[in-house]
Amino acid sequence: MAGIKPIIPLYKRITVYHYMIAVLSFLGLFYIVSLQRFDFLPQLILAPLTAVLVEALFLKLKKEKVRISESAIISGLFAAIILQNLSLAVAAPILAITIKMLLKVKGRHIFNPAALGIIVVSLIAGLFGIVNTNPAIWWAASTVLIMPLGLFMAWKIKRLETSLVLLAVYFALNVAWNFLSGFPISLQSFYDPAAMFLAFFMAVEPRTTPANKYGKIIFGVLLAALMFAGFFIPLRGLAIDWFLISLLIANTTREFLEEKL
Repeated sequence: MAGIKPIIPLYKRITVYHYMIAVLSFLGLFYIVSLQRFDFLPQLILAPLTAVLVEALFLKLKKEKVRISESAIISGLFAAIILQNLSLAVAAPILAITIKMLLKVKGRHIFNPAALGIIVVSLIAGLFGIVNTNPAIWWAASTVLIMPLGLFMAWKIKRLETSLVLLAVYFALNVAWNFLSGFPISLQSFYDPAAMFLAFFMAVEPRTTPANKYGKIIFGVLLAALMFAGFFIPLRGLAIDWFLISLLIANTTREFLEEKL
């Protein structure tokens, strides 16, 4: 009948954002329960909640429709499961959402909001002596489930090429360096939870990474090279995570890789 909207089945309303929220939440809860680290539970709840409230406030100020933002929840979850400090985990999404709402080029974000929020809050915390070392410990990444769940998410977001190329190049560079330096090569040389988490979950963010075939591949190679280069850059005294810095640098190439390839 005219004027009656068709009912859309629930499974068709599920987006990649819903999948990401479910997977990140599961990884966090799995780590907390399996290792009895219930001290991380408050930030797993409060960080995404804070992100949603801050974005709702911005929408209200801009006189736009206030809604529960899936992307804000994801930014909050990233902060929660990467940082080890509750205060920083709550402050990071505030900065992330603020920057996301204010800093855009041609209507798109330049940087991964969560990564930028974590880096900025880490630098501020280091400057004021709140932390003395890098507060990003990627705690929820330390589970064998990171591989199957990560592969699923990268495939759903259609950035699997980026993830696989990134990890292949990153681990190849590590193995080559260990070999040339005379260090033993073991299975541990092919396993880095933080690198895998970044590759499968953060380096596939649709709005800040290229969507074209060759752009995805080159982006993965570039990001892997930047991550590896961090081992040779003196960062002592700076409370930052080089993997996230690498991602932010790589983010600046998205437009070029999409337009030129």
